[in-house]
Amino acid sequence: MYDIAICDDEIKDREFLKKEIYRNRKFKNFLRIHEYGSGQALLKDMEKINFSIIFMDIQMKDMDGEQAAEEIRKVDDSVIIVFFTGYAEPSIHSIEVQPYRFIKKSMQDMELRKYIDDSLEKMAAVAQMPFILARIERKKIVLRPDDIVYIEKYKKFLKAHLSLRAKIRLRIAPEEESDIRIYDKLDHLYEKLKTCGFGYPHSSYIINFKFIMSCGEEEIKLEGFPNLTFRVTRRRMAEFNNMKRLFLISKYEGREDR
Repeated sequence: MYDIAICDDEIKDREFLKKEIYRNRKFKNFLRIHEYGSGQALLKDMEKINFSIIFMDIQMKDMDGEQAAEEIRKVDDSVIIVFFTGYAEPSIHSIEVQPYRFIKKSMQDMELRKYIDDSLEKMAAVAQMPFILARIERKKIVLRPDDIVYIEKYKKFLKAHLSLRAKIRLRIAPEEESDIRIYDKLDHLYEKLKTCGFGYPHSSYIINFKFIMSCGEEEIKLEGFPNLTFRVTRRRMAEFNNMKRLFLISKYEGREDR
C-alpha cells in the first residue's frame, strides 16, 4: 500500500485532489489517502506514517507549504513532494526542498490528470528502489540510495559517506565523520545501485552522480567533500562516462517536462 498525504487548508481542494487521485485505476486499490488542514498536523503524523508522496498547497495559514516542506525534509529527505497550488509561483525556497512537480489548481483537466498520474508513477518507481543495510557501531540502519554520496572499501568492510540531509534524518552531527559500515562486496553493491544513479570510477569506491560538483576526464569532486579528489581509472573510464551521460540525460528530461 502507498500512503499519500494531501495537505491543504481548503476542504474543497482536498476533496477535489483526492477524487482526481482515485481516478487512476492502476493505483486506486493500493492507496491510503490521509488529509491534513495544516503543515503542523502533517508533520505530527510523519512520526508514525511513512508517506510515499505528499501533495502540498503552498498558500496556507500559519505555516505555509514552503515552510512545511522545509520541516518535512528534516525528517525525510527522499519522500516525493508535489506542490498543488492556486496562484503561488515556484520560489528559491520551494525549489530548495526538491519538489517533484508544481501542479496548478487552475490547469485544464487533461493536463492536471497527466501531472497527477506522472507523480503517482514516480511514487511507484521510488518504492522499488533498493535499500542498503548498514551499521553505526552496533545499531542497524537502513540507507536509501540518495542518502549516500559515496561508498569506499575500508579494511574488511565498506564505508558509506552520507549526504547532509541523511545525517540530519539519522540524527548524526553534520560535521561528524561517522563509521557507517556495510558488510558487502563493492561489485555486488554497484550492481544493486547502478540503476539508481551510481558510477564506479575506481576499484576502491562507487559514487552517486547526484552529488557531483565537478567532473573532468579523470577527476571528480563531490558535494560535501570539497577537499577530496576522486580519480577515474582508465580501465573504468568508458563505462563510467557512459553511466554519467545516461544519468544526466534522465535528469535533464525529468526537469524538462515539469
